[in-house]
Amino acid sequence: LALALNPALLADIDSQVVLNVHLAIWDACVQRSGNYGNPGDYAGGQSIFGDDGNGSPSPYAGTAFPRVCNSGMPQLVPQIMANVRLSEELGMGFGIVAPNGVGTARFGNDDGTVTANGMRLPTPTRYMVAAEDLLLFYPSVGFGYRPFDWLRIGLTLQWGIGIISFTNYVNPGSGASIPGTLSEDPSSDIRARFNVTDWFVPAGVLSFHFVPMDNLDIMVSGRISDSIGGVVDATGDINVTTGAYGTGDLGFV
Repeated sequence: LALALNPALLADIDSQVVLNVHLAIWDACVQRSGNYGNPGDYAGGQSIFGDDGNGSPSPYAGTAFPRVCNSGMPQLVPQIMANVRLSEELGMGFGIVAPNGVGTARFGNDDGTVTANGMRLPTPTRYMVAAEDLLLFYPSVGFGYRPFDWLRIGLTLQWGIGIISFTNYVNPGSGASIPGTLSEDPSSDIRARFNVTDWFVPAGVLSFHFVPMDNLDIMVSGRISDSIGGVVDATGDINVTTGAYGTGDLGFV
């Protein structure tokens, strides 16, 4: 992985091809403090969670927020790279590099609900992140040069591509029992799904590799990357659904 981490060593590596695949499994759980509130905290709209018979969607009022864990699918993170020797002192590498990590997460079901204690509930993380899907990879080319036996210099240039999706919920705050406080009435929740693609996220890796003696290697490297939507504007859309949990006439896209 000199191409991604220490391109200076491309000056020493024999020609080869590398293909590997990482299986990323993210075990992450959230325990939100507090509870779903009291019956008076709701505006009285109908929701998919039912009501208490008086028009208030509070069959779970006072229930503590359940512990919710990532239920997103495991991810395969492939990388394919190759390098060739251009001369005795100069090597070149190229390929597609993906950062190690987990970009897919879902806290609850696809519809923003969880099941706990025999009840169907809105996921407690819905006002933060209900789901995310992040794909980022870098077609890369790098060079390593050895001007002296004790020094190697390397540079990798990367063309990043990012495809990103987030889902969360927002509540307008209507119907709170205490003026000025936020209601978490699910019947008025607004679901926001944000999708964006950036086809050009430039990055670069520069490294210096010193070998002052046979038994000692010293390497210094740095990486710089643009942000999503930096040099080139990212494109995408936001899909907003009002009354996402509602069962009345409020919901529309």
